[in-house]
Amino acid sequence: MRASLPAGDTILMPLEFPKFAGNVYRRPANYHQDVGASAKLDEYTVHAYQYATSSKPGFCQPAAIIYAANEADIKLAIQYAKDAGVAIAVRSGGHHFWGISSTSGVNIQLDLSGFDSYRFDAEAGTATCGVGLDLRALDEKFREIGAFVPHGQCAMVCLGGHLQSGGFSVLCGRSFGWFCDYVTQFRIITADLETRIVRRPVADRPDPENDDLWFAAIGGSPGNLGVITEMTIRPLWDRDYPESRSLTTYMHYSLEAHEALLQLVAEYNDRDDLPADFNLCTFILAGYPPVLRPNIDTKMMQAHPEIYGGGIEPHPAVIGIWATWCNLDGGAYSQEAKDFFADLEARTRHLVSRIDRAALQLLGPLIGKVMPLKTPDEPCPMSTLTAAYCFPKRVHANPYVSATWCGQSQELATNGFARWAQNATAEVQQQDGCYADFEWVVCGGKHSRNRLNAETNPTAVAWRDLTLLCFQYVHYDNTSYLRREWTEPREFSLAWVARTRAGAVGPRGVLGVDDRRWNAFPNQDDDLDQARAHYFQSEEVYCVGSRYPRDLGSRSKRGL
Repeated sequence: MRASLPAGDTILMPLEFPKFAGNVYRRPANYHQDVGASAKLDEYTVHAYQYATSSKPGFCQPAAIIYAANEADIKLAIQYAKDAGVAIAVRSGGHHFWGISSTSGVNIQLDLSGFDSYRFDAEAGTATCGVGLDLRALDEKFREIGAFVPHGQCAMVCLGGHLQSGGFSVLCGRSFGWFCDYVTQFRIITADLETRIVRRPVADRPDPENDDLWFAAIGGSPGNLGVITEMTIRPLWDRDYPESRSLTTYMHYSLEAHEALLQLVAEYNDRDDLPADFNLCTFILAGYPPVLRPNIDTKMMQAHPEIYGGGIEPHPAVIGIWATWCNLDGGAYSQEAKDFFADLEARTRHLVSRIDRAALQLLGPLIGKVMPLKTPDEPCPMSTLTAAYCFPKRVHANPYVSATWCGQSQELATNGFARWAQNATAEVQQQDGCYADFEWVVCGGKHSRNRLNAETNPTAVAWRDLTLLCFQYVHYDNTSYLRREWTEPREFSLAWVARTRAGAVGPRGVLGVDDRRWNAFPNQDDDLDQARAHYFQSEEVYCVGSRYPRDLGSRSKRGL
């Protein structure tokens, strides 16, 4: 796939480019971005690459990429953007699923991957981290001191984007809420070149300027009110949650087994009184293709795994469940927890075939590199669990179309959800060149910290009252074996998202009446102004922060 620049576009910058301490990569004249089999990894293409480059061909190609060496470089970039009338896209790791941390045209990319510092204050019990620190490094640091925070599943994601998009945990989101709930302050350079320390609001000591900026900067991604350079985190401690346990069950994909797992998740989803200790999700992870067709992703994987996302481990197609009990009371292994795991094991035992069991024994070391292998027989520190459920590498080499829906229903066990989700998944699995990476995560109930933390952690994170979070990533091959461009899998994936949405949400939607989406941003929603109601609960939430200097252009709601 080749993508030319928009008509009239040019790499000639409006003003003379300043001198930066960090490295700068300019887009070559007459540049054409190739993401297919003929992709060439020249210096610019390598540094412009993002997770979404092949998923969104023609977009991730800024006029210049600036690797900021210090805050002075950041201020130089902001000043240049203001003077030249261009926009800045900010990335801490380049792993936004739909490329919103990149840009195109005459706009510039500001890369903060060098801001990866870590300082632990034992007296305060907090860690101050640069936005370029990735989740794997954070887990390693915290595990050394017996600490943890809830966070996402991709180890190479960096903290800057994770903070601003909220940071949802599949492992323990019901028990502890979001990553952003544990940040106490952050350092930000706003568009007026001021450096501000923004602190978590205190209910009885309102500070409108501080509090509005805190609210708007967290959970409103994409779009930035400024450039965040570091944050302070107050972690949780293993010692407070002893005897925590986890269960993972894997099996080969079949229609019957998949529907049974979906029905199991639906029944727990419908329990409004489910204690916050319990977390459950089911998933399908299609296999690593036996032959990787050449494209920009496979070339980056081989030549630049540090940018690509840590490389990739081969794996078979699997479905299964992940379940955790986080022991919020800190007592002994409770009977209620034992019953929870016993129920899951009893209802999945017959779905795991002899072949599955033999394969798991044989492939255990391999699968363990890709996904966790845990049983509830032994307790496990939460710091170990949060690291185990964070994929150390990418799980697919292919581009993808993404869609994420926020369920509101607690009638999934009786409204046909399991059959609908099974049928929708089967469509993808049966399509040549397409691979399903789907998760259905129980999030709700009156005790869920997803919901309760919203009352004490005011941010722009939306839909914290959701019941089920549905991640759908349809990966597809984009080149043929003969190196001809292959468009059918991509076209199917785009059509599948639109078609499946009609069954997911709306008057007859199994997930709920309202079309609520989370910020893994499907490709149809580049114009966030048009789709605001799907991502933000009100116009006031969407536009908060308007008092701050925002005179840099953006394709989304605000700021830089």
